[in-house]
Amino acid sequence: MPRNFGLPQRDWSKDEDHDANRAFRRFVVAVIGIVGSLLIVGAVAFTTWIASMTIAWPHDNGRYANDVLKPWFDSLASGKGLCCSFTDGRKIENAEWGTEDGHYWVVVDGQKITVPDEAIVHEPNRAGLAYVWPYKGDVGETLIRCFLKGTES
Repeated sequence: MPRNFGLPQRDWSKDEDHDANRAFRRFVVAVIGIVGSLLIVGAVAFTTWIASMTIAWPHDNGRYANDVLKPWFDSLASGKGLCCSFTDGRKIENAEWGTEDGHYWVVVDGQKITVPDEAIVHEPNRAGLAYVWPYKGDVGETLIRCFLKGTES
């Protein structure tokens, strides 16, 4: 038997205001739960994105610090922006690049890729060999940030 300490017993099941308040509270709790879940999912996605950017971010490990061409390489840019700021460049042999139908192509990881016109570096090549700055796109495809043709073809 419930104790009511001498107060009149109220039958809450017949109180319409109480039912409306209960429904509103349930609605608020559900909205808070949904918003909280979305915030958690967003935070996890953002953290994963930041972590992947830091892991894949190009860096200079100092191996070319004393190279006389380092400042020149650091200044190279294509229509897509600075080359070395985005990805590491690779030397490519003469057999791994050429022209076809008025466009350059390069072989990266065994795959022949057409170089976009905006990725071409239009500066005289002081290093001699051809260089390419490849990177992976959103779905894993290999894209070209910059291409510097070799002086010998």
